[in-house]
Amino acid sequence: SDFTLEETLRRADRSAAEALLDPLTALYNRRGWDDLLNGEEQRCARHNENATVFIIDLDNLKIVNDRYGHERGDELLRGAADALRTAVRGSDVVARIGGDEFAVLAITCDTGAAPRVLASMENAFTIADVAATIGYSVRSEAGSLFEAQRRADAEMYARKNSRKAQAAQ
Repeated sequence: SDFTLEETLRRADRSAAEALLDPLTALYNRRGWDDLLNGEEQRCARHNENATVFIIDLDNLKIVNDRYGHERGDELLRGAADALRTAVRGSDVVARIGGDEFAVLAITCDTGAAPRVLASMENAFTIADVAATIGYSVRSEAGSLFEAQRRADAEMYARKNSRKAQAAQ
């Protein structure tokens, strides 16, 4: 097989891009997320812009997998991915960063806009019948996108734990 240089480069670009995608949801994977977060952090710092990190954890994936099988669990993951795609703007980044964990990087999203993006995601999940817990943090308050991700993750777990505590009462 005799490929032109252009075809070879195109194939290399596609392989590099595919290496950053989660095959189940076609969203960015953890590596793609980390790369994009790093690039956006540099851009935000350079241009003094803002962004918000959302961390989303599906509430029932383990139960669905155990009770109905992994095929149904995969449907839930794809449904969650589709809901997130509809909820965010075209410039935003959506990734599946763990088994049942997703992340959204909302570009030029500040403290005033973040609750609207959160409401949009929650609404999309309600329509898709997906139970999820979401935490978020704004870069300007956290100091960096990396710290915003850490805070969003902590907030998501705090919300999840308070929901479990309420359910136990």
